[in-house]
Amino acid sequence: MDITFRPYNRDYKKEVDQLFEESFEGDSLRNIFSSTMCTVSYVAFIEDEVIGLLFAWENPFHPEGTYFRLLTEPEYTTVQVKKGMFNKLREEADRGQPFITSVMETAISARDFYERNGFKEIRRTFMPTLAVDEITDSLAIKDLQEKDLKSLREVMKDEGIFTELAHLVKENYEISHIINPVRQMGIEEWKELIASEDTLLDGSFIQLNEAGETLAYSFLHESDTEDTHELGWCGSSDIGRMGILPFLVGQQIHYARKKNIKYLLGEFDTTDPFAMEVMRGFSFKPLPAWISYKG
Repeated sequence: MDITFRPYNRDYKKEVDQLFEESFEGDSLRNIFSSTMCTVSYVAFIEDEVIGLLFAWENPFHPEGTYFRLLTEPEYTTVQVKKGMFNKLREEADRGQPFITSVMETAISARDFYERNGFKEIRRTFMPTLAVDEITDSLAIKDLQEKDLKSLREVMKDEGIFTELAHLVKENYEISHIINPVRQMGIEEWKELIASEDTLLDGSFIQLNEAGETLAYSFLHESDTEDTHELGWCGSSDIGRMGILPFLVGQQIHYARKKNIKYLLGEFDTTDPFAMEVMRGFSFKPLPAWISYKG
């Protein structure tokens, strides 16, 4: 059973679209594949039958790795097929950097393949959904001074406070991504990321102290789904103040209710103690985690 490879072209679009449909990541992965980030893409064949797709891309936000996926038809998930596809990908995409990929934790054969071939787990990412109407008000009530609670829109009007917030966001993000470093950016770029086009300025909240210093923050974003918002970066000035975060998310729940939003989607990395604090604080519907491997 010899595997051959051909560079992807639109002659194989139908078969490749089917591979994306069968994957857990669907449109999000297809968007990466179709973007300028994609650097390598090959279709795998046995005789003249398309049995898989391998592709790699560069992540400009995390530039110190080569990201990739191997997609196969269900009947071709053998070690022999995976090994052949990965060898081809390594041959075509090797830039002298670690290779990084993610698999669903229930994909036992894929996990076993990567672990047997020198890959190490670097984090788990949970992406559960919170049904807004199922959260009781009591979960959102904390003994805090609401007069020091500000929306991101309000904070952005004070350059000094906004700059101090951006420094804290930068520090927390960099610490939680030490194993997969973020590219070096100035504080103005971080401000642009914080107040990006999809950020809900009135649904993102910052808790300040009486001196106007940031104690904690939690951002909220629009999503591609009309009845859903996405929880974004969150954090506090130190681990001891993590208890403020459920209060801030509680405010976001109130905000979502007023906007007739039904669901909040989370994305929580095990390398981020602040995100995990939020996940533990609310009744998110459980889902299998994504496991990221580096090798």
